[in-house]
Amino acid sequence: MFQSKYKVCRIVDKKIQKFEKDFGMFLENSYKNFLKKYNVVECNQEFAFPVKENLIAGEDDISIDIILGFCKDEQEDIYSVNYDYQDRIPEDVMAIALVNESDWLCLHTNGKIYYWDHEVHDLYLDMKQPNTYLSQNVDLPFIANSFQELLEGIVHKERVK
Repeated sequence: MFQSKYKVCRIVDKKIQKFEKDFGMFLENSYKNFLKKYNVVECNQEFAFPVKENLIAGEDDISIDIILGFCKDEQEDIYSVNYDYQDRIPEDVMAIALVNESDWLCLHTNGKIYYWDHEVHDLYLDMKQPNTYLSQNVDLPFIANSFQELLEGIVHKERVK
């Protein structure tokens, strides 16, 4: 079902170790195995993950754009994205997939997958007080119990409807 956008590099294990060390988070084994097999996967919104009870802004599925891996394109590289978002997404999660064109699926330290919506969970400047931010909403909606469960739930967009 998935096709690699880039070749998996020979030193993927070292890149995984460096990522885990630098961010202080351990990647779930199923995600590590995915990185070793596919690296970056571009889905072009052809794939989706159905969600229950209109959990996300009235939508019944999450369109998947890119599953992050290791590459030179900073918008698709797990290291670069998480470095850029380290003060914008909660500490206990890391972005692993770009979804709905501007949001992230995030892997929590507990191994579960959550949804980070840029309109709800991002940091916003407090217009009433210069150089301060509004309180951040860190209550991310739950999506799946594991990366493996997420993968098993992904369907081709035509089958969602």
